[in-house]
Amino acid sequence: MRRALVFAICLNGALGSATLSAQSRLANAGERLRLEHLSVEQGLSQNTVQCVLQDRQGFMWFGTQDGLNQYDGYGFTIYRPDPQNPQSLSGTRIESLYEDRSGTLWVGTD
Repeated sequence: MRRALVFAICLNGALGSATLSAQSRLANAGERLRLEHLSVEQGLSQNTVQCVLQDRQGFMWFGTQDGLNQYDGYGFTIYRPDPQNPQSLSGTRIESLYEDRSGTLWVGTD
């Protein structure tokens, strides 16, 4: 079920050379390359993406200025602070994402 998925994200209008490098590695490995443009029209909470992480299960996580977005290849689930839930995010502006060795996702907010 795991498939190669590369996201080209344009931050401030510039496409990074890292995407081209990843494309070359995938093409050399004989895998099919699938590029998608994701924005608010596809369900992203906000177009300013601060950070991106692909977890060990293959989900893509996007930290924006308006919450944490989980993308499963089909749609988004958006996580924002919930005042009724002390376990929820502490802020809407997501600054950093990290997955540790045990698979726990750490989220840095402002």
